[in-house]
Amino acid sequence: MERFVAAEAALAEPDEDFHVLGIGINFEDGSGEIESWHDPQGWDLHDDDETNALLIKQVELEALAALRPWVSHYASLGLMCAGNLAESLLDGQRDDFGGGPEFYVVHRKDDAPEDLVALGDFPEFTVKLAAMPGKELTVRPFVRPINATILFNAARQGIAPGLWCDEVNSELAPLPAEERDDWLARRCLPGSTLARIMKRWTRSGGDIELFGMVGSAEERTTGNQPIEWLVPGLVPKGALGLLVAEHETGKSTLLTELAAVIDSESDAPRMFLGTAVSARGVVVTVSGEDAESIISDRESYFEEEHGPACGFVIDARGKTLDYVFKIIERIPEIALLIVEPVTVFLEGRETDNSDLSSFYNRFNDFIVRKGCGVLLAHHVVKSKRKLTSLGDFDWATRGGGASIDRARIVIGMLDRGLETTMVGIVKQNFPPSQALWAPVKQGKLFKRNSATLRLEPIASESPAPVSRSMEADAARVLGVLRTRVAHGQIVRRTGKSELWEAKLPELADLSRGAIRNAVAALIASGRICDGPDGLQIIAPPEDEQGAN
Repeated sequence: MERFVAAEAALAEPDEDFHVLGIGINFEDGSGEIESWHDPQGWDLHDDDETNALLIKQVELEALAALRPWVSHYASLGLMCAGNLAESLLDGQRDDFGGGPEFYVVHRKDDAPEDLVALGDFPEFTVKLAAMPGKELTVRPFVRPINATILFNAARQGIAPGLWCDEVNSELAPLPAEERDDWLARRCLPGSTLARIMKRWTRSGGDIELFGMVGSAEERTTGNQPIEWLVPGLVPKGALGLLVAEHETGKSTLLTELAAVIDSESDAPRMFLGTAVSARGVVVTVSGEDAESIISDRESYFEEEHGPACGFVIDARGKTLDYVFKIIERIPEIALLIVEPVTVFLEGRETDNSDLSSFYNRFNDFIVRKGCGVLLAHHVVKSKRKLTSLGDFDWATRGGGASIDRARIVIGMLDRGLETTMVGIVKQNFPPSQALWAPVKQGKLFKRNSATLRLEPIASESPAPVSRSMEADAARVLGVLRTRVAHGQIVRRTGKSELWEAKLPELADLSRGAIRNAVAALIASGRICDGPDGLQIIAPPEDEQGAN
């Protein structure tokens, strides 16, 4: 005990040049700080030590999820995040969990606002534990001075940084040859910066959500977390996405592959729709149409590359949305939630704005609580009108604009015939600084491989360059095809209804093979598609000008 008291006294002794304020968070169960993080018998839950250890791990994950907004908030201000530093220094080793995170504000002596301690002043709150029904944690903050030299030594030993969020602290740890004064100067926040932070903190009343809304444009941006992409420019984390697809475009298989890629056990480079993916995390798939056995069969196609599937699969056929949320709320950490399809779980009418708002708001609230991404799979309306471009999803998506408006990003999948699918972004709502997977409403073509269940980028096959004469042939064929389709004539790619069989004077100098090659080039370039009603035009009229 004397050793601990002496260490606490030394820890609080200020240096002459740099001062440090520690802002910490304690967990309590109503009778004092919980010590059961390292002694699972602390709550006398079970006789079996392994069961206790598993429950305590689940509690840790729930506590981490509850504190994520605070970790993100303090990290955005440039504070270093760690565990309980004093106890770590006493033991000479890193604590796995400690009593909670602690954040450190470094400033020069006499160069900080008098009210700086208020930065750690926020109302206590409780966390009801799903892993231990009936138990709850009370979360309350505390502030204390920290000796700057001790903080540096702890960081140098690898004790302080990284206990709670390595990704935040990786660039904050001392460099191999960095001395105390240089590191503290690098970590030091100027008095003017601290004054601005405290002004915003006071105006927001210690509310971190309001804090991110007050201040200059640069400060408001700094206070917000950067956008994190699970698939760069296409599938965001912390936002709602909508995948709308025509029948037989490979939607369900694509979602299975997405889950395998994000939840992969492979260390090899991972690709999705021709894009390199580095993000990893737990994926939860909620199926309202396919049985678990069908999904498992699809998963088997990706095992060789990504290892056995380890994500959650919830067979929710015949279940309500309430049932789904009772299940997913109990999962501690989620990177991506996939729900297929919207129509099964929507309670009410898809044409009713109130019903749609209620449905989508539940998922947006879930995103705020969990910090995960949500991707909802949706269908198009039944119509005799053929979808010919990504722009058609504006009218063809079930629920129309009311559904599209509620998603941060909308991805469309179009059937292009001959086992070809076009994938593209229909709508997005991200800052211009974000690099998107493709320009809005400019799709990419993929070949559906029935043997591997993958969508393979057609561009990756590196087709031979189209000669100038072949391009001229394609432009001529496109012009003739446009005229015949406009007059209601059905034109097929091959057979008795193909263009060559019509013996048209405009194409008299082209052989059957040349016309077929021109049609194939037009399909590959996305200017026409091959559908149930024959060849359909996608390209605007000016595309035929290349023939002149």
